[in-house]
Amino acid sequence: MLKKILFIPAGIAQFEIINKAKALGYYTIAMDGDNKAPGLKIAHEIYIEDILDIEKIKYIFKKSKADAIVSVSCDAAMYSISKACIDLDIPGVEEKNVITSQNKFLQRVYLKNSGLQVPHFAKITTIQEAIIFWNKFNLKKMIVKPNDSSGSRGVSLIFDKKNIDKAFTYASENSKNKKVIVEEFLEGTEFSVEAWETNKKIKIIAISEKERTNPPYLLDKKVHFPPLIPKKYIERIKKVAIAAIKACEFKECPIHLECIFTNSGPVVVELSARGAGFKVFSEILPKISGICTAKASIQNALGE
Repeated sequence: MLKKILFIPAGIAQFEIINKAKALGYYTIAMDGDNKAPGLKIAHEIYIEDILDIEKIKYIFKKSKADAIVSVSCDAAMYSISKACIDLDIPGVEEKNVITSQNKFLQRVYLKNSGLQVPHFAKITTIQEAIIFWNKFNLKKMIVKPNDSSGSRGVSLIFDKKNIDKAFTYASENSKNKKVIVEEFLEGTEFSVEAWETNKKIKIIAISEKERTNPPYLLDKKVHFPPLIPKKYIERIKKVAIAAIKACEFKECPIHLECIFTNSGPVVVELSARGAGFKVFSEILPKISGICTAKASIQNALGE
């Protein structure tokens, strides 16, 4: 009998994973709140439901007689899916790993406590606290961001403390919990690390080097696989990435990590217990590594 896999959500980042699952011989079930989600067009069975509703996820899982739940490259539904998996007693990303993934302040605390270099940072509740932070470290540039958003939503790079009020409001509006953090801006080249923790081992799948637009937007223009730097620097990035994953105690999940290579070496600025978005996890990684991320995700979800 075909194994039935419930995919949540079914957007563009999940489309190729669902497509590949079909090719591998799995029965695919897709759930998304958007009736135009591309994955809904190719799955064997579909449900248009709220992906943040834990009870609805459990109901669809039981109704469809699914064997596992797979979610990739989606921050928004991580917590609801984790809680549903716990209630259903099936494999899923641990709740504490989801909480760490979605709490940038907590990440920095774990990294700092483990002895890793981190930028100066603080959690703030008022514009005045942001100004105090700016003055305390005599900053020339500062990042203001929501504590719990993704995809660069609500993030600002400011060069003048006169703009702190606008940046604070922007960050707060893009935070579910209205929590904001500030940190010093790190000069250097940004790198991404794609990894997987399983069976108490961390496997680095790929490292990429980014070319970004000029400040203040810092959007990716190009991503180079492999990075353009010498091997000795790549090894330093790997070492720091593995230490960061251990510090955050991520287990049995893919990991997407970002770091800045500064004059003093690589500094981790963010990591999450999920695959990278923008088709990196679903399409680019299989091409450059030979690892079928769809199959690996399904096996992980089936407890294999």
